[in-house]
Amino acid sequence: MMRFPTIAQITRHPAFETAVWKLRPHQSGLLPVGATRGGPYNISWGIHGNGPTKMMLIGGLGVTRADWQRQTYHFGHLHGDRYSVLLVDNLGVGASDKPLHAMKGGYTTPGLARDLLEVADHVGWTAPRSLHVGGGSLGGMIAQEVARQAPGRIAKLALWSTTARYERATSGSWSEHLSRIWGMVAPKSLEADVQGIARACFPASWLAALPADDDIVDEDVEEEKGADHKARRPMPMPMPMPRFDTNYERWAAGEIAKHRRGHITRTGHWMQVFAAARHSLSAEQLQSLGDEVGRERILVLHGDADGLMPVDLGRILMAELRPARAIVVEGMGHAPIQERADWLNGVLEEWFADEERPSG
Repeated sequence: MMRFPTIAQITRHPAFETAVWKLRPHQSGLLPVGATRGGPYNISWGIHGNGPTKMMLIGGLGVTRADWQRQTYHFGHLHGDRYSVLLVDNLGVGASDKPLHAMKGGYTTPGLARDLLEVADHVGWTAPRSLHVGGGSLGGMIAQEVARQAPGRIAKLALWSTTARYERATSGSWSEHLSRIWGMVAPKSLEADVQGIARACFPASWLAALPADDDIVDEDVEEEKGADHKARRPMPMPMPMPRFDTNYERWAAGEIAKHRRGHITRTGHWMQVFAAARHSLSAEQLQSLGDEVGRERILVLHGDADGLMPVDLGRILMAELRPARAIVVEGMGHAPIQERADWLNGVLEEWFADEERPSG
């Protein structure tokens, strides 16, 4: 078993300050949403790029806008003339509000989806078949609800490392699965928390491997002040910087930074856990989702080495939703946005660019 470096060791590493790339959005703000659902509460959002293909990427449990940096840089900066990438800090994480009580329609996957659609309405992303939606884990559950609430606005839908509902998995006992989930979400020290999430989400071989030789991006980002604003066109500046020695160190540095900025709290974390636990779509509801969105528009991916959400749950989703493309990826863990960022970017680029066929 890999011996993880301590948080103190990681924060002293010369590369620590480069772990979170400073990518300036073209537009961003804090939007009050949920006025008729127990709110209003503020949701932090940002758009990177100004291209015609509108991408909405939806984060999972504890995932903030910064966690998407490799997708943000690829689509919203390197190819920002082709893509506009909308990122949102879900209720309970990042710079969005983190209220304790489960407001009416708030900390549920339908409520979190409604928040996203209010943001999309606010920025004018309302045209039919214009939204290219992607999400993993809890983000994949929210993406399912976005598609259910606005099927006519979906151009393409990509789901990964997610499920329609929690049920008994055949790979190991259900009690073992629940034990793994509890081991990740139970209150513990930051040291144990980061290490536990790493073990659940990533293959050990990836955690111990040398990081890819990525460029470090620094755009001298400005802090949000709460009002919507348009930033200047970003000018990514790859810079030669110190490198971490393992993927674990690089990933853990990002997690430590989120905690230091107050973007992860116990309150928000547990409210998001409750939302994921209560997500449940029946086979009939998935059938309706596929019919209304159009199965030729839907892609589902799941790794067979997912230690948090067993691949059997992904197989059930594939069988009941019957998407045009369903792929079980050998050796992939729970979080491809980091573990297989370049590969996932290529999959999404191909899928979102694929010529749409009539759905009816």
